[in-house]
Amino acid sequence: METGLHPTLVVIGNGMVCHKFCEKLVEYGTHTQFRIVVFGEEPIPAYDRVHLTEFFGSTDTERLPLAPENWYTEHGIELQLGTSVESIDRKQCVIRTSSDLYMEYDKLVFATGSQPFVPPIEGINLPGVFVYRTIDDLKEIENYSRKVKSAAVIGGGLLGLEVARALETSKEEGGIETHIVHKSPHLMSRQLNAGAAAVLQHKVEEMDIQVHLNKQTTHITTDGTMRVMHFTEGPPLPVDMIIISTGIQPRDEVARACNLACSAEGGIEVNDELQTSDPRIYAIGECASHNGIFYGLVPPGYKMAEVLAKNLTAGQKRQRFEGADTSTTLKLMGIDVAVFGDYRSEGVHTTFANNDVYRQLIHRNGRFVGATVVGIWREMGKVQQAVATHQRFWFWNAWRFRRNGKLWREQNRQGVQNWSEDTVVCNCMGVKQGELSRACTAGCTTVTALSETTGAGTVCGTCYPLLEELIIGLPTASHERASSPHLQNLEKGVLGVSLIGLLLVLLIYFSKPIPFSTTAQSWHHTIEALWRDSFWKQITGYTLLGFSAVALILSLRKRWKRLSFGAFGIWRLIHVWIGVGTLIFLMAHTNFRIGSNLNQILMISFLTLNLVGTLAGGITAIARPGSSATTHRWQNWLIQAHTVLFWPLPILIFFHIIAVYYF
Repeated sequence: METGLHPTLVVIGNGMVCHKFCEKLVEYGTHTQFRIVVFGEEPIPAYDRVHLTEFFGSTDTERLPLAPENWYTEHGIELQLGTSVESIDRKQCVIRTSSDLYMEYDKLVFATGSQPFVPPIEGINLPGVFVYRTIDDLKEIENYSRKVKSAAVIGGGLLGLEVARALETSKEEGGIETHIVHKSPHLMSRQLNAGAAAVLQHKVEEMDIQVHLNKQTTHITTDGTMRVMHFTEGPPLPVDMIIISTGIQPRDEVARACNLACSAEGGIEVNDELQTSDPRIYAIGECASHNGIFYGLVPPGYKMAEVLAKNLTAGQKRQRFEGADTSTTLKLMGIDVAVFGDYRSEGVHTTFANNDVYRQLIHRNGRFVGATVVGIWREMGKVQQAVATHQRFWFWNAWRFRRNGKLWREQNRQGVQNWSEDTVVCNCMGVKQGELSRACTAGCTTVTALSETTGAGTVCGTCYPLLEELIIGLPTASHERASSPHLQNLEKGVLGVSLIGLLLVLLIYFSKPIPFSTTAQSWHHTIEALWRDSFWKQITGYTLLGFSAVALILSLRKRWKRLSFGAFGIWRLIHVWIGVGTLIFLMAHTNFRIGSNLNQILMISFLTLNLVGTLAGGITAIARPGSSATTHRWQNWLIQAHTVLFWPLPILIFFHIIAVYYF
């Protein structure tokens, strides 16, 4: 069935996932292939529900919408606000709305999201008891909270904790006395283990928020202006207001009413192409149940939106939704909380904890498989990468971690600019390091620009530190390379001098010694004094030794704060010139002779050191943030090899000097 020129695509629900779906339809040009009609219950377009609590007490909620209403109009999408779909006639392919509008459809998408789970507690509908989910809920809670001194939040999950923090900080003088009432033995029981939750609880209580665990609310009564919470055990808790935040459940009531297959646990059942039991109807986001899993997170919904948008687009390759990673990184109440990979799987658990931090690593068969983190951890980004790629968990990592909670030496901690291109930096949007690096190369020089270009950080914002690291680190350098002739000249200088050094290494290794002269008149007679006269031998030898020692300053520049002055690129250029100088004096000292025994070992060691150094200098000069992961791996490997190859030299030189003077 078609209405007008194009088939009709009806979308029920206008939340964050619906907006992402519409964005993808526009991106792929699908909006020109369908008449798209979106029905949203709320009176405003889709908004950022993740950051809703940040606007508690603020009048600046106009910044919450993900796009203005005219964005839909500009792209030919009909947006029906304040209108819900009440029923669906699947045989006739017709929907009926709350305004008694009947509309035929060719394809229909459920994006109805979820609704708060309200426990069956007597007194839950009393005045002063609120459910928190929408902007209207936020406004009602704000208005009521102006006249209260105490409040309780039922639920110690993600949203409950955020609501409690918003209440506690809502008044300029002292805030509201805030309680968290949770029926489980510890906070965030769906994500955190008992140890991690204990650290989180300690930090929450430091904010003057009182936590009540193992408290099952049986009923709520009134006592004057107070609302009194009664529990299965313990004394009642009187407060001025109560907010319910005990989880969410899928909005599948319309789907059930029209006999679509739904999961017993809640959610509309979908296959890998996100089709329901009716092939003309689809479901995405929190209302969908895929392989029995109901995802209560935004990132899986965004992934579903992208898959379905491609599958509805003519000419696009068919996609399959094969599940989503449930790793989560949050800035919860100002506290870093993260779970990565199989954070609750079997395996070896290695833990570091105190009152401020909790870090647990799960490794199986000697490789990272999961992690749970509460509190600040500078290595968190690297840990996320290690878990995602199942990196090797070495015994020295375990030793250092148990001792001080760190996995790597500071200088070896890879920055995000050195991650492989296919490593996900923003979990919510699935943005990878390669895409971010290319955006930096193209001119994104601020976190805001990088976020707007790639979408990274537009959901929960917890990847902002990694984006800042990209901007400050290699991508910034790349931008400066693209715009600064000074930096471009430095790179050209490093590359050119490295090539000179490479040629000198090959010349020394493959050239034959200059023959000694047979007559006093030969030009050889003058230059061969370098190799025959002991005075000149000492001059060239000790100069060579001095140059080698000075070359070490570059390594000290990385590690010694007193040497942190000057641009590192200039230090690197000086270093490669010194390397060339050592090769020139090596020729003067040896007459291109490789030597034998100890001298041969020393000569080969020195040449190998310089060979690797010239290659490292060359690849460093040409490496870019958008370069392949292989390029960066070779760069890191060559630099490390160059450092390692230096250390035998002092010992060999020492024995060489002893041998010369002794014999």
